[in-house]
Amino acid sequence: MQSEMRAALNLILKEFTELDYVHPEDIPNIDLYIDQVVSLLETYLSTYIKGENNKEDKIVTKTMINNYTKNHVLPSPDKKKYSRDHVLMLILIYYLKSFLSIKDIQILLEPVTEKYFGTESELSFYELYEELVALGNGQAKALIKDVVSKY
Repeated sequence: MQSEMRAALNLILKEFTELDYVHPEDIPNIDLYIDQVVSLLETYLSTYIKGENNKEDKIVTKTMINNYTKNHVLPSPDKKKYSRDHVLMLILIYYLKSFLSIKDIQILLEPVTEKYFGTESELSFYELYEELVALGNGQAKALIKDVVSKY
């Protein structure tokens, strides 16, 4: 029984350590049309879908993106083209959707969008996303260390 529990814990920890965020430097700094954005997000985020039943689930669709824009969760594209900041924002929305409602995401991201999205402020949205990834990775390492020490 003890060895089964240890094996299960090791498997969980192994999967947890293999999780990684999409790094901002992986996103091209070119403007993309909505179909290209959907394709790019499917490529980068497909590793987050597990199980046979989820193979047909879409990570993001054109309709979702349009609804995010209509509901002011995502800023409007410029001449139907989405910037790297749009793609990073969509990735952030995808992560947040796993534990927040769209309305809560809108409330959370509204001040961030106003201050950092597509601006030349002291801190760009790219840098803000980069910092969030670094914080997430640091917390993941601390969580693994804590679980192992408590086990």
